[in-house]
Amino acid sequence: MEQLNLVEIQKALDENPIFHMSLSSRELFHSNFLAWLFWKYPASLNAVLPLSFSVSNISAVHRERKNLDLLIEAIADSGLKHNIVLENKVKDIPRAEQLLSYDEKLKGDLGNAPTDKILLSLVPAAKSVKEKSGWLDFDYKSLGSNVLDWVDRSAVSDEDVIIIRLYGELVCNLSKLVDASLQGDGLPRESWLLKTRTPRQDEIHQVLSDLRLIDMIGKMQASFLLDSIRAEVGRNFRSTTFEVEFGSGYSRAMPMVEASISRAVSGGSLSLGVQVQGDQYRRFILFAHFNIPPKESARKKISQLRKAIDETDGYRWLFAPEVEKGGFITALHEREESLLPKKMGTRMDRAAPINSFAPGFVYQHIDLDSLGSSQDVFASLPAIVVSDLSYASSLLGDPDYLEKFINFRSISSFN
Repeated sequence: MEQLNLVEIQKALDENPIFHMSLSSRELFHSNFLAWLFWKYPASLNAVLPLSFSVSNISAVHRERKNLDLLIEAIADSGLKHNIVLENKVKDIPRAEQLLSYDEKLKGDLGNAPTDKILLSLVPAAKSVKEKSGWLDFDYKSLGSNVLDWVDRSAVSDEDVIIIRLYGELVCNLSKLVDASLQGDGLPRESWLLKTRTPRQDEIHQVLSDLRLIDMIGKMQASFLLDSIRAEVGRNFRSTTFEVEFGSGYSRAMPMVEASISRAVSGGSLSLGVQVQGDQYRRFILFAHFNIPPKESARKKISQLRKAIDETDGYRWLFAPEVEKGGFITALHEREESLLPKKMGTRMDRAAPINSFAPGFVYQHIDLDSLGSSQDVFASLPAIVVSDLSYASSLLGDPDYLEKFINFRSISSFN
């Protein structure tokens, strides 16, 4: 396959006024443009979208109704009413939970009319989204191509032709950029841990950053890794007591995934979980009674965190109270069946070996590259996560472990 010229794609986008108009609110911009196009030219619906029926006319177009990007009330050639719901993902990625929540909102609101639910996305949807949501997956590449094909053979005013063509070209060029990012010489779909990028990957990363699209690829990478973790949990997490909670996203310019289990403790919740962000593998404790002050001197905060962990977890879930010389940490209470090495690399400060986010999130991390090469680490991460979650379930089922959290008052009581 011929390598796409990223400089030419970036230049075409920079010269497209529609692209610059879209930057301030990408999803809303596309929804508004498509709403205008379909309302003014109802026949375009048949050519542009993959519908299950042929549109004769449109009776209404709603934007942001119950948070739905676009809801179109259409009349089919048969004379029957049909609904078209369009969920639009440009800057963000598709999420099954969001689409399922929209299904709930639609129940009873659209009457008995048949409804085509279309997911329009710039990046590929994760497997879990396709399997769970029941929405038709439709990409921007096809949308742009369909728009350009339709406008070239339709009766459209001269002024509108210019605008519609610019929009179609914008969408096609954005899609080409995503294609280039995900081809064989591009960025991996799951493994974002690239210690040394190839010149091509450097070029892709720079162009995506310049166009403010790098976070979209990061979110996609996180969602694909999370799918692998979900699948491994489904196969090998044996607990019937705890349900695993998942999350993914893009924070502090880094992809992030997490998985955790929880139980009620002292009128609140105690969660043990793992989080992979950037080049870190973290074990975390989320406990409201830690009540970490948002503004505190670093020295005092570390002292408080040390005391809190000594009185509760005792480094049974977190790794160890000290970082060794050379940037290593040795797990204090690691079980024999752990898939993590006994001694692991970390960039935690020796003077501050515990990290936290207010109000109650405490964690320690090890370096992913201390677990092996980038490719090997991401292939083995799902099994490592499930192994750790199994260990966490044994801790949350241990009365002696729980009692320490039940008896804990709060960090503020240390003052």
